[in-house]
Amino acid sequence: MINIILDTSFLITLVTKPIKLLDDITINYGKINFLIPDIVIEELNKIKNRKSYKISQIARTALETAKQFEIVNTKKLRYPDDSLLDYAISYNCAIATVDKNLIKRSLSEKIMTFSLKNNKVVITNG
Repeated sequence: MINIILDTSFLITLVTKPIKLLDDITINYGKINFLIPDIVIEELNKIKNRKSYKISQIARTALETAKQFEIVNTKKLRYPDDSLLDYAISYNCAIATVDKNLIKRSLSEKIMTFSLKNNKVVITNG
């Protein structure tokens, strides 16, 4: 089984665009356990209160989707990305993100990274 911690950008993408080849991850890596950090829930709660109806609705949908997965507590570090990286290193998790900076930082820490390109999952081993 592989634990994959989702950042806000990946979770929002999951609810707004169809993603192909998610089944390929299961075939190649076995059972997937998606983890939602508490800091992602906090960020989505802030986003859902924005004035833009479209953005707030996407955040609400992402929060509903997050209920399907395990919510995990992270250390409250200076930046959310630092908290995600700390959790991934501490618990030997992969990170799923579409944030290019977080991808680079994950790979420099030798963390397996899941991202998206052309509506397909791209897996990079750190």
